[in-house]
Amino acid sequence: MNPLASEGNHHRQPWYQCACCPPNIARFLASLERYVYWVEDRKIFVNLFIGGEAQTALAGNKIKLKQQTEYPWKEQTKINVSVQEFSQFTIAIRIPQWCEDDVTLQINKTPIKLESKMEGGYAELTRRWEDGGLIEMEVPMNIKHIRAHPKVKANVGRGCLKRGLIVYCLEDVDNVAPQITLFFLKKSH
Repeated sequence: MNPLASEGNHHRQPWYQCACCPPNIARFLASLERYVYWVEDRKIFVNLFIGGEAQTALAGNKIKLKQQTEYPWKEQTKINVSVQEFSQFTIAIRIPQWCEDDVTLQINKTPIKLESKMEGGYAELTRRWEDGGLIEMEVPMNIKHIRAHPKVKANVGRGCLKRGLIVYCLEDVDNVAPQITLFFLKKSH
């Protein structure tokens, strides 16, 4: 049965006989390294902001990226670049679409103008990299109140809070307590 076609008689199962989440999480964690970085030609893509190290080679030159971050809880990410020898290549860093152009980038403490570097959602940093290069990125994560669209009758008066990529909400199905009424101040940080 399609739960979306229900006329109110379909209810969420408290637990399924076949628990799919734990093995799916284990499978995802085992494959995570394939999602964080991608190498193509003379370009290294940084897709996810996760602390750790990655090693690769471009045209025989060994390159190591060491990423330090507490994202999504903190706004800063640092990427240390180690190269075997001076070499020109591109490090393309994914800029999250939700951050509304507020991202700041620096290479070795020099600010970078993102407008001229953006290509397909990535900040492309092409330069002659030397050992000890440092990329610093800050992604502001202001708290936003998001209201449901008023034309969705089932969600009138509902909303959620969002900070960065994390959405915080309460759902009636999971909370048997009486209806919760929230109010929001105009400015909150």
